[in-house]
Amino acid sequence: MPQSLSTTKSRNPGRLFLCYAHSDRLWADWISENLSAKGFEVWRDVESLRVGDSWARSIDEAVRDSSMIIVLMSPAYFSSDWARVETASAVAKKVPIIPVLVQQCNVEGFLRYLNWADLTHDREKGMERLIEAAHHWGGR
Repeated sequence: MPQSLSTTKSRNPGRLFLCYAHSDRLWADWISENLSAKGFEVWRDVESLRVGDSWARSIDEAVRDSSMIIVLMSPAYFSSDWARVETASAVAKKVPIIPVLVQQCNVEGFLRYLNWADLTHDREKGMERLIEAAHHWGGR
């Protein structure tokens, strides 16, 4: 499980990979807008993948090149094979992971042991905590 800010030279400070289930797209839109407004580059599949791109290769490269991964936790996330593969890729590459609770759910696996930003009770306060974490772990 990623515990430190140690990054390889290929990582892009301030580039954040947003991992989410597609049914949580409205949350991903809002979070992406807020982080972009603070100067972060947010990588999202819907905006970054071109027709004909290999999903697996593109996501693997994007995770490798990001300074941190933001995981939007919801029941849909824990049901999504792709979202979980993206998170596993971050763990394998030792990319810091910041979990964000966007819908009440049973948090599974190692994510339950990480402190997360909770957007379900106070969206604005949760966003402040996420931005603080992005500055700390994201390198900006």
